Amino acid sequence: MLFDRVIKEVRDQFELVYHTYFLDECTHLKTLTIVGKGTLALPEDAHDEWYEIDVTPNPGVIIKTAFQEYSDSHNSMVMIYPGIRHAGIINVNERFFGASLFLHRQSLPFDVSHPDVLVIPDPDSRIKKLAAILADASSQHDRSLNDDFVHNLATLLVGELRKKVMGQTISPALSRLVQYIETHYRDELSIDIFEKKAAMSRFHLIKRFKGLFGVPPMRYVNEFRLNKAAELLKNYPNLNISEIALESGFRDLSTFNHAFKKKFEVTPTLYRGMLSNPNQ
Repeated sequence: MLFDRVIKEVRDQFELVYHTYFLDECTHLKTLTIVGKGTLALPEDAHDEWYEIDVTPNPGVIIKTAFQEYSDSHNSMVMIYPGIRHAGIINVNERFFGASLFLHRQSLPFDVSHPDVLVIPDPDSRIKKLAAILADASSQHDRSLNDDFVHNLATLLVGELRKKVMGQTISPALSRLVQYIETHYRDELSIDIFEKKAAMSRFHLIKRFKGLFGVPPMRYVNEFRLNKAAELLKNYPNLNISEIALESGFRDLSTFNHAFKKKFEVTPTLYRGMLSNPNQ
């Protein structure tokens, strides 16, 4: 909703930067930065085969459907269901950033019954914070040097959004397990522990978990730890890399460095440097 039509309307009135990140054939993320001041009215649109999840780190978007009007807030997002006609208003006050995740309906293991829009809570504003980092990276970085870095930030945001979407329909047993993982990620974790927490056989646990999150439980743990490390690298510059590794649940620094570079394609030290010096 925030992109193709906006581009036509604001090309002469505003400065804009937009990017599309294709994660796979069923997932892509669009980002849009608008610089200027004014109000944009967006005409009706619909996506027959796609879920659309809209994220803005700064308030300024109103989404309208035939049933209701939704205002974006700092602690929630909206997911628009396939086929739902929707219009919107964007209020630009010097600088606006928006990100829309598009998930093909076949990529989700459910089709939740809802009149038009699902409001997704983000109580700790984690998604909004990630979107803000991506906004800075995509607008300030030298694209020729940092395209992989920005793409990995987009991938991280997509992962967190998918987790939020799945959390709206996740079973109580898996919900408790995810909560346990995200509370005890610093501890020694194993599939044996997860079997007991979820009260499921290993086969059914892995099958159901992977069906919802796209990865098996231990891969989820590793991804969560790495995402936590990326967050700590940005927010706690006084912590050294060894401390970041321990705080993220890694007992071995070499393992942490290898895993981090494999996911983000840069070392933890370089990742921190790219955040603090976006033009390097």
